[in-house]
This record gives sequence, C-alpha cells and structure tokens, in this order.
Amino acid sequence: MNNEQSAPYAGHYDLMPYGSSDDKRLEGFQASLNSDAKAIWILHGGQGCEKIVNAIEKGKITLSTNKKLIIGFSGVTNLHLYALKNGWPCLHGPVGTISKETCEITQSPINTRASLLKVIEAITGKSPSLTYSLVPINDIAKQLEVPIENTTVVGGCLNILISHAGTETSLTGKGNIVFIEEQPERPERVETQFMGLIRSGTFKNAKALMLGSFIDPYFNEERFEIVKPILLARLAKMLVENGINIPVFHGDNFGHGAFNDPLPLGTHAHIIMTPIKWNSCQRRESSLNN
Repeated sequence: MNNEQSAPYAGHYDLMPYGSSDDKRLEGFQASLNSDAKAIWILHGGQGCEKIVNAIEKGKITLSTNKKLIIGFSGVTNLHLYALKNGWPCLHGPVGTISKETCEITQSPINTRASLLKVIEAITGKSPSLTYSLVPINDIAKQLEVPIENTTVVGGCLNILISHAGTETSLTGKGNIVFIEEQPERPERVETQFMGLIRSGTFKNAKALMLGSFIDPYFNEERFEIVKPILLARLAKMLVENGINIPVFHGDNFGHGAFNDPLPLGTHAHIIMTPIKWNSCQRRESSLNN
C-alpha cells in the first residue's frame, strides 16, 4: 500500500498504484544499475517505468557499462523499448509480485498460473532454448511453408507501445516478429490502439505478428472466450485492409492472462510449422523457438 506520505496519491493505492515518490523510484533504479547484479527483475508493474525512461533520456540516470537483463511485463514494456534500442537484453515475463507463487498473498487476478520458476530456469541457463506452440490466425500463417528465421521478437503491452509512437523509443517492426498483448481491456479499445500502431508504421516490413493474451476488463473469462476469436480475426483483417500482408499467430501464454511464460526479446527466434496427428487426421500448428 502506498501509505508513505511521499507517494503520489498517498493512501489511495486502488486509484494510483505508486509505492513511493518518483524521486525514490529513480534512486532505486540507479542503485540497481550501480550494483553488481546481472539482472533487474521488476517487483511490480503498473505506472512509473515511463518516468525512468524519461530520466535516462534527460541524463538524470546514468546507465552502467555492464548491460543488465531487464525482466517484467505490462508497464515494464517502457524499459524494454529503451533497452532494445540500446542493445540491452530483455525478458518479457511475470513481475515478482504477480504469479502463481504469490497470488494468494497479493490477491491479483492476473498471472495466477504464471511461474516465477520458469523465469529463473530461463535466466540461469537451465532452459537454454524456449519453444512454445502458436495458433495461426490468418491464411498467410496457416499456409506458411518456409520457416521464419534469422529474426527477433520485439514488443510488449499494447497501450505502452502506442504511448511511444513518434518517440525515439517507438517500436520498429522491420525485420522482426512483432509481439503484442494487452492488459484487461474492451475489444474496441484494443482495436483503437492497434490502429495507432498501424498508422505509425510499426508493422512496416515486419516478418510476422504474434498476438499474446487479451482478457476481459471485468475478468469474465466465459464471455471473452466467445469474443476473443472475433477480436483476433479483426486485428488480422485490419492489417490486410492497410496493405500489411504478414502472418499472424496467437499464443495465450504471454501477457496479462493466467499464464505468462518467459519470452526473450531481441534474441534470435524463428517460427516453424509442424504437422500434428489428431484422431487419424492431420492438422498444422506453429511453433516459436526463442
């Protein structure tokens, strides 16, 4: 709770989840940069990381010479965008307080089945490569014959991505697999923000689009299971309507849903189509190897 008097909106954590003042947050991040730590794992998402990026750009925070791994999601996308532009390693995954290991304490309805252990295995080398199944959404993805190789995954939380459009840290999809997920949001708001990325040129010369989890703003999972396929199809259609013909895939294991598996950003990745037997018939699904 942000009962600390220096915190913005002190005593009203439900309205604005700041745990301390802006100055203390910047001091804490600088201390992390100055430490001998090899990674910075954000404890909680939400607001604040955009102010860290702004402080770095204005020279109020000095980056360490040793590039540290930045771990987190949601508002941490702000840091990921800056880090990727400057060659720092990034891992999209659960923050320290939102996971299946901590949900009973924090009572967060997000990432209730997301494993912090998976993140630890990924960053310690116990999982040297990560492979996940994806569902092809459009015809281009369903008919993909040649693997998408020699590329990287870039992106993150949709509302954060659109806030960087037109800035030095705007997302560049050229030659990359663009990854997008979103916090609990209404479908029409998702479409509005997605159109902003289209208009800002995010998908120009991108190799593919990977859609993560999208969830109901009221956490009505049953209703959103009906709505979600419609939303995914409409996003793919919006690309085609604007002359962007790239394969579109979907994976529910990344983002604000129940799961949030570690997804390395900016590292070598490829997408391949693999045949899978199912009741004597054959279907095809895609696989992301990162």
